[in-house]
Amino acid sequence: MDKKVNLTLFLGTAREGRNSELVFTFFQKLLETDSRVNLNLIDVKDYFVKYDGAKAQKSNPQVKDYDQIISNSNALIFIFPEYNHSFPGQMKSLIDSEFEIYEGKVIGLASVSAGQFGGARALTLLIPVLTYLGMLDSGIHMHFSNIESLFDDQGNILDTKVVERTKKSLEKLINLTQKIHN
Repeated sequence: MDKKVNLTLFLGTAREGRNSELVFTFFQKLLETDSRVNLNLIDVKDYFVKYDGAKAQKSNPQVKDYDQIISNSNALIFIFPEYNHSFPGQMKSLIDSEFEIYEGKVIGLASVSAGQFGGARALTLLIPVLTYLGMLDSGIHMHFSNIESLFDDQGNILDTKVVERTKKSLEKLINLTQKIHN
């Protein structure tokens, strides 16, 4: 029997009224009932720290908690919006608060946008940052387009095709992580 995957969902924006939180909650609901997964959650707004150099971050208690969660993870799924053709600065600052803890983590990416391309530009820019830090890009890149019409008022996703594609992507990520880390 394969060991459980320690998977962390990472919500990469602290902006008020963030639509990415709908996708984050959608993933959380899908994964929290999966018996193969120990699920951890990182919300950048809970860990938001002023970045003033990596050495200064080492004594920050928020960063120490973040460090422990990431260090114990086998896989990470970054869920983030596209802001001005890129990913949020708060996310980059938190990622940059540590360097050594990322090596060998399998990653999946989920970009979010109000437009039709679903944050594709931001996703494309984030990949080299994460792989430079030693993370393993699984190739599982999910785009959540037209986010304002993708969910109902209660936060339920309306497009069953998106649900099925997401489930297949999560299955692939879990299987790949088990192959690499078991």
